[in-house]
Amino acid sequence: MTVNCVVPLVNVPFMSKSNFVKQISIIKKTSSKIVLEFDMKTLDAPYGDTFSCKESWIILTTSRKQQRCVFQQFIKIDFTKSCMFKFRIVPRAEEGMTETNDKFHSYASKNGHFSKKQNV
Repeated sequence: MTVNCVVPLVNVPFMSKSNFVKQISIIKKTSSKIVLEFDMKTLDAPYGDTFSCKESWIILTTSRKQQRCVFQQFIKIDFTKSCMFKFRIVPRAEEGMTETNDKFHSYASKNGHFSKKQNV
């Protein structure tokens, strides 16, 4: 699945927003394991064509009936071209990904997505 949108940019000279593409792939899906991969690119940002932000989610459970799971998340900044500003891009990209994931976790917690559901 591909998501295209316009996102705001913070602390980027000359720009306040950019086109953004997020490619989501299901790598593995079994009764006890789901592996998702995300590849995100900010196309119009300065040096945005030199790297992409990659993220993997691994969700494990012992069975379908189990109402608990283990969630692991991994992030990586992958450079496809040489870039002399890598030392600035990596910390900012990691900070942005961490902030986005914190917002996702806060939203999911606030709206009950992590609470135990009862079968009706």
